[in-house]
Amino acid sequence: MDEDLLASNLATEIRAVAARSHSEEELRIGVERLLGPALQELGLDISPRYEKSYAAHGSVLRGSSDAVYGHLVIEYERVGALRRPSGVRHAADQLENYLQAEVGSSADVDSLRRAVGVGIDGERIFFVRYRPRASGGGAVSSLPYQQVLPLFLDATPPDESQQAKPFRILGPYPITKESVREFLLYLRALRRLALTPEALAEEFGPRGQVSRQLVGSFYAALTHTTHPKVKTLFDEWDRLFGIIYGQNLAKAQSDVQQLSAAYQLADADQLKPLLFAVHTYFALLMKLLAAELASLQSSSLLASPLAQLPSLSSGELRTALDDLENGGLFARLGIRNFLEGDFFGWYLSVWDAAVESSVREMVRSLSNFEPATTTLDPTFTRDLLKRLYQYLVPRKLRHDLGEFYTPDWLAELTLTESGYTGELSARLLDPGCGSGTFLVLAIRRKRDYADEHLLEGRQTLDAILDNIVGFDLNPLAVLAARTNYLLALGNLARFKSPLEIPVYLCDSVLTPARQSTGQSTYLDTLDFRLPSTVGEFVVPRSIVEHGELGAVTTLVQDCVRNGYNTEQFVQRARRELSASSSDVESTLGALFAKFQQLESEGRDGIWARILTNAFAPVFVGTFDYVIGNPPWVRWGYLSDAYRQATQQLWNDYGLFSLSGLAARLGGGEKDFSMLFLYACADNYLKPGGTLGFVITQEVLKGKGAGDGFRRFRLGEAGLPLRVLRAHDLVQVSPFEGAANKTAVLILQKGSPTQFPVPYVLWRRHRGVGAIASDASLRQAEELTDRQQLWAWPIGDRTNGAWQTVKPDEHAALDRLRGASAYRAYRGASVEPYGVFLLQVQHVRPDRLLVVENLTELGKRNIRKVQWVLEPTLLFPAVRGADIQRWHATPHVYALISQDPSTREGYSEEYLRTTCPKTLDYLNGFRNELLTRGSRTVRELAERTVPWSMFGIGPYTFAPYRVIWKRMAADFVVAVLSTVETPFGQRPMVGTDTTSYIPVDTKEEAHYLCGLLNSSPARAYIRSFSSAGRGFGAPSIIALLNLVSFDSSNQIHTHISALSDKAHQTMDGTPKSETDIVSIEADIDTSAAALWGINPAELKTLQVAIAR
Repeated sequence: MDEDLLASNLATEIRAVAARSHSEEELRIGVERLLGPALQELGLDISPRYEKSYAAHGSVLRGSSDAVYGHLVIEYERVGALRRPSGVRHAADQLENYLQAEVGSSADVDSLRRAVGVGIDGERIFFVRYRPRASGGGAVSSLPYQQVLPLFLDATPPDESQQAKPFRILGPYPITKESVREFLLYLRALRRLALTPEALAEEFGPRGQVSRQLVGSFYAALTHTTHPKVKTLFDEWDRLFGIIYGQNLAKAQSDVQQLSAAYQLADADQLKPLLFAVHTYFALLMKLLAAELASLQSSSLLASPLAQLPSLSSGELRTALDDLENGGLFARLGIRNFLEGDFFGWYLSVWDAAVESSVREMVRSLSNFEPATTTLDPTFTRDLLKRLYQYLVPRKLRHDLGEFYTPDWLAELTLTESGYTGELSARLLDPGCGSGTFLVLAIRRKRDYADEHLLEGRQTLDAILDNIVGFDLNPLAVLAARTNYLLALGNLARFKSPLEIPVYLCDSVLTPARQSTGQSTYLDTLDFRLPSTVGEFVVPRSIVEHGELGAVTTLVQDCVRNGYNTEQFVQRARRELSASSSDVESTLGALFAKFQQLESEGRDGIWARILTNAFAPVFVGTFDYVIGNPPWVRWGYLSDAYRQATQQLWNDYGLFSLSGLAARLGGGEKDFSMLFLYACADNYLKPGGTLGFVITQEVLKGKGAGDGFRRFRLGEAGLPLRVLRAHDLVQVSPFEGAANKTAVLILQKGSPTQFPVPYVLWRRHRGVGAIASDASLRQAEELTDRQQLWAWPIGDRTNGAWQTVKPDEHAALDRLRGASAYRAYRGASVEPYGVFLLQVQHVRPDRLLVVENLTELGKRNIRKVQWVLEPTLLFPAVRGADIQRWHATPHVYALISQDPSTREGYSEEYLRTTCPKTLDYLNGFRNELLTRGSRTVRELAERTVPWSMFGIGPYTFAPYRVIWKRMAADFVVAVLSTVETPFGQRPMVGTDTTSYIPVDTKEEAHYLCGLLNSSPARAYIRSFSSAGRGFGAPSIIALLNLVSFDSSNQIHTHISALSDKAHQTMDGTPKSETDIVSIEADIDTSAAALWGINPAELKTLQVAIAR
């Protein structure tokens, strides 16, 4: 029976029972006689039971332990009792008591959430749900399917004391088709599984039979087919894949074995086809899930799209799935664009028995879940699918590809700090929406706002669809975001048909407009151009600007399908399009001819929809809020093609601030999130609007590379951006299993940044581990401390790295600000470590050295060898890990094959004459040396000799070097000179995980070492240099007021003597720790005197260091 008819008939029959009932008992008996057949229609094998133990006039239905609802309690009241608030309150109190008794304990919050109370008097019905205010789920005020407010016959609402209670009342509502339909939905949920990531992962994750069968079938089909459509779809997916993941692909290739093992596919050794198979599997699951949800909102509770599929014949099943993949099913359910830009319906072109069997099993398993979970319980409204994807793809592969999903609490923080409350007309865009985390939470806020202001469903739906928009370039992410969007809309989706989900497959940075010119100004171009693997699509600008692109793609598809020639197509276009002209018609004719050719080659089917989506950035308008988590990809990891395509934009926005040596040394290694933020602020944010991004903290504290970004202006003549506040979450490590330097940055477009900027530093409580990704913001706050700091640019430029300090520290630290009399250098680049880092096994009588290369120290797969070398080019190597404060001990040796004077590798002629065995060793690794990761080093090696190195000059072998850890969280400094080795006195060499200052005398070295190890210097450097790989970069010294050593200055010589004493004391004797504390206190006092810091200020800085 049709669901609407079932609900309508049941409502009529309940009202009829009420009309002839004279007591609560008569009403109960009559209604429950009606429920039996209704439950059978729903396919539920459960019966109401009369519970005499505590319910005087009620019944209980128990669900499965893992169903959406475990208990449903019905309280019957005399006919008409619910006409007044007092009657509702009395019945609700009874139900609350029953529910708590039924689950056994009021403290069992999960069980209470999964219990439902129903009050019925034959004329009206209401529902009771456990929903404490602290849950953050928002108020529950009306039925999902009602368009009217709860019905009361007097002017007073129910007892307002319920506002403080954890139970909420929905209703009462008149007994109608809509209210009874809701009742039936609650009944069905007693037997279906809740739609949670954990439950889905258990059934459909890699450990389940369904995924192994289907992914295996897809992979086999994909790697053996020659079908042109499959190849075209895979090639275009691969093109986008290259843009999204860039050079990370090379790193991820090694993870294919882990991925194939997860699905027990021993022969699957190709990463891209295997990942495409996994994506296709995930996409099909999402489509089937979305179809169920859409049918639910389209009054088709019983006519489930999934219910009939398992019993269809092979041909019928393929036809039904073809209807699904082509969007026909979704169109009938009122969703216009769900599959626009979808790449994953290719499996129908290679349909066989293995694919068919696996798809049937997926459908059977999915039918056990309740798609209405988020409709029945709004607290489930979250990004459901990101968690499932995390189960489907191993963590290492996701991380190697740079895939990190935003935790819910971090997204909540960003929305809150951006000031987004869900106000109805406020427009929000997530330009890199991924699976839709920010979109889902924004929808929840807008729904809460609508509930609080008693707005009608249609008004709320329109406000969401018009004002919450997402973009992404990843086809799988777009499908996931659309599915999550639909889940978040829940019951609201039924208020509009047809409905378009505003999530689009497009490039937020390199829009069609940008691709046409590569410039910020593009209004003088006649056409938009869109690249693809099948060539360039050219679309007239006037068509897009008149809003007729959708009409054009529909017309093209229709004319191709019906065999039109180009002239006939142009004639129709002339009649049906307002933007037609001779130039436009010529371009449209060429576009039509391209689609005709693709159709004749069997490669059409998605291009029109991809074209429509790609132009979304042109027609969506501007937004009050641009919020999200942009891609974090270093410049060097972008694909070569995308680097070239976006080069002009980097220049236009002034983001390239370094050149020459600084850029080659890595100072110019920018992050794509910089360009993404600027482009989105420029293209989509209204003047006065707010941008809130989760972004790498490097853009705020990074040396060199962030200078252009910190101009906070959209190019030379563009609008300024004002930083309103920033949150530093580096120490919290919000992302699953990753040590990313995470920050949240809030900007306003149209006014310049004013310093200082509020800066919030987050720290986890002692003993607290990783914060769960699905934790609420309140829960995350309870596990952390937040310290209010203030940020200023360091140095004399407004775009310098940010110094972040407490107000009482700023004056003291400001005295350390200034120019340095010294220059620092990065240590010698000894990559690949497996070639240049060696262990000396022993010294032969002929003074030659037997060595072994330390392949375990590097990431590259290099063969291990034992070799005999001359000692000439071998030096004790000091790495960052070898440095302690006041002490450095080398544990390995470095082969330095670079001439410090020429800055090139020693010539082959020199080595053949002086070190022939060393030459033989290096020649054995020519291939490894010519394929090093650094482009600068590769080019140097190709231009000179393969063993050329970087970061080596006369300074490398200075008599003394003041050296510190480059990758650290604190400044740890020591003095290097020479050390005794088994083959004589040798100068120690700092490697590329260190930085150092070269000097000529021991006294000057210890003067510098003492100053740099002092609490004021450490506090100053920590105030602007973020912990990690760039903390101790050489450039930080340029920002520290270091005056030249003066042997006649008593403070200078005293600090030098103390440092020398500290080095001598660090000999491991029992008294050394006490002595060091005393020496360091003396150094702090002397350094403070040198910089003009008073004792109170020094104490403040010492406390900051201890903190």
